[in-house]
Amino acid sequence: MGEQLDVTPAGIRRIAGELEKAVDKLDSELEALANDMTGQSDPFGGDDIGSLIGMCYQAIHDMAMDSYSSNVEELDAHVEALHGLANGYETAEYAGKDAATDAGKTVQAAGLEINRVRQVLG
Repeated sequence: MGEQLDVTPAGIRRIAGELEKAVDKLDSELEALANDMTGQSDPFGGDDIGSLIGMCYQAIHDMAMDSYSSNVEELDAHVEALHGLANGYETAEYAGKDAATDAGKTVQAAGLEINRVRQVLG
């Protein structure tokens, strides 16, 4: 049989925190790259061919940066979803415990009623 998977709200929150740190690092590295690329002078020259290369480069650069930014946003959404999952799991866990406690009280009350009927009927 395979390994047992132990899922807890705390474990889910821990994973969400680790993912959030990775996303923050990725975001800061992406911002540093964008700033570094913006600071570059025109390396392609001012002639017609250099201008064409520069325009192509800029279009590719913009598409790549948009894609990277979109990925960071998606990962941020996953972090939020993990926090929501942990909260939902915890709520369900407490609701299950409360339901079990209530059921136990109901069974106990029913048992007391049955004993009382027995006492009355003798």
